[in-house]
Amino acid sequence: MENELKELLEKLELRYEQIDIEKLKEAIDYLNEKQLSDLCKRLLRSTKAHKFLETLTELNFTVQLLRSFPPNQALDIFYEPKNTKRPIDLVIKLDRINYYIQIKSLSNSIRENQQAQVVREIRKQIKLISSKRGLIVNVSENFKKENVNAMIKFIKENLTKIDGEKFTFSGPNNLIAEIEFKTMENSFRDHLVLYSFDDLDAVEITNITKEQIRGALCNAADAFEKYSSKNNINLIVSEIKSERYSIDFADALYGTTLSKYQNGIMRNRRDTDGLFLQENFSKKIAGVIVLHKKEMALTSQYEKVICSNPLYDYIKPIINLAHDRIIERFTWIEDGFFN
Repeated sequence: MENELKELLEKLELRYEQIDIEKLKEAIDYLNEKQLSDLCKRLLRSTKAHKFLETLTELNFTVQLLRSFPPNQALDIFYEPKNTKRPIDLVIKLDRINYYIQIKSLSNSIRENQQAQVVREIRKQIKLISSKRGLIVNVSENFKKENVNAMIKFIKENLTKIDGEKFTFSGPNNLIAEIEFKTMENSFRDHLVLYSFDDLDAVEITNITKEQIRGALCNAADAFEKYSSKNNINLIVSEIKSERYSIDFADALYGTTLSKYQNGIMRNRRDTDGLFLQENFSKKIAGVIVLHKKEMALTSQYEKVICSNPLYDYIKPIINLAHDRIIERFTWIEDGFFN
C-alpha cells in the first residue's frame, strides 16, 4: 500500500512527506474496516491531481467525523449509496436521524490556476537538483511560469545558504521571489523538493468571489431531491483554502455585508441576497459545514464551523453530528471563521 501511494503522489506531482503516506495508509485501513472501501478505491484510482485532492477532502472529513464518536457509538454510514438519482456523498444514520451530506470543492480562481502552473514547473525543474533539502518560496503577484527558469538558476547559485536564511530573486517589473531552505527530518528523496509556495504579500482575489461560492453551493444543493425535515437533515460540506474566503462565504449564505457610518460608528447590516433567504435553498439545506486545514499537509486535521440556517432550527441535530463553532446570520466575520 505504501509504495502504491508513493507512486500515485509522484505521478500526480503532489508534495508529501513520509508521515503523509503513513497517515493515509492508516486512514484507508480504517475506512475499509468501516465498510467504506469505495471511497478508498476512488482516491487510489485518481488520475488528476485536483480529483485526488477533492476525494482526499471527502476521506479526511469522513475519518475525522467518525473518530469524533466513541468506539461503541451506534451509527450507520454509506458512501454514495445508489438510491438517489444523483449520488449523495455520505449518508449517516444516527439516533433515528438521517444525515445526507454533499461535499463540494470550490473551483480554483484564475490566480490559483496560474500558481498551480508555476508550482508544477518548479517541481519539474528542482527534481534535477541533487539535495535532501526543502525549498520555501513566496512570490510577488506578477510571478509567472515563464519566470521559473531564471529563478531556478538563481537557486542553484545559492545552494550554500543555511536553513532559514532568506534570499531574494529579483526580476523585471518589480518581480520578486523570496526563498529559503529547510532541511527536513528523515528526508527520503535525493533531490531538492518544494516544501511550501505562497504569495509574498496579500493578494486581492477577484475570481473566488461570493458569486463563485454561491454557484458551488447551489450546485451541491441540486443533489438533494427532498427538503430537510426533523428526521432528514441535508448538509453541505465545503473546504476553504484560505481564511480570506470567509467573508465571501458568509455573504453568499447570509447576504452581502453592507456597512455605513451612523453617529460616528461603523454599523453593519446584511442585504437580502443570501442563499439561506431563498426558499428552495433554505428548505433543502439545514446547514453548511466549512472546513479549513490546520496545517499545510495532505493528511491535516480540519478546523470546522457550522453555518446555521436562520429560517429553520436544525442546529440541535447538526451539533449532535458535528460539535463545532456555530456561525449565524449576524455573526460578523472580520478576520475569518477560524481566527
